[in-house]
Amino acid sequence: MHEWFVLAHIAGAAIFIGAHAVSMAAAFELRGRPDRDRAAVILKRSQGALGVAYLGLLLLLVGGIGSAFTGNWWGSLWLWIAIGVLVFVIAAMYAMATPYYGRLRTGLGLRDGAGEAMSDADVAAMLDAPVAYQLALIGGVGLAVILWLMLAKPF
Repeated sequence: MHEWFVLAHIAGAAIFIGAHAVSMAAAFELRGRPDRDRAAVILKRSQGALGVAYLGLLLLLVGGIGSAFTGNWWGSLWLWIAIGVLVFVIAAMYAMATPYYGRLRTGLGLRDGAGEAMSDADVAAMLDAPVAYQLALIGGVGLAVILWLMLAKPF
């Protein structure tokens, strides 16, 4: 049974990372200053990919929890540190990305009755913000730390 949980964990990670990469690519594509209509298309693509990413995250978590039980790893410090890193990365990325992209979606008129549209200059100023780089750094470092902990099991 343990191998099936590990397989689910790895498959979930692959789905999560692959779908999340679509969203990350969209974040960098937005920095290329597309027109309003193109920016709206990019944001919709990103939002759709995130739905798939969250399904991958669910599979990753189910597989990880199952393999932690079948592998008797709950007493291992590396596992708890990896869980802490995952929670921190999710919280930090959510706290940074949700208000930023929500405001951008509202400003582009993608949310019915959710505020007024922004001027082209305001949209351009938002797109100049380094949010995509900051999110990529948080996610990339977090992923590297988690992978190292899982492979090295140092504690």
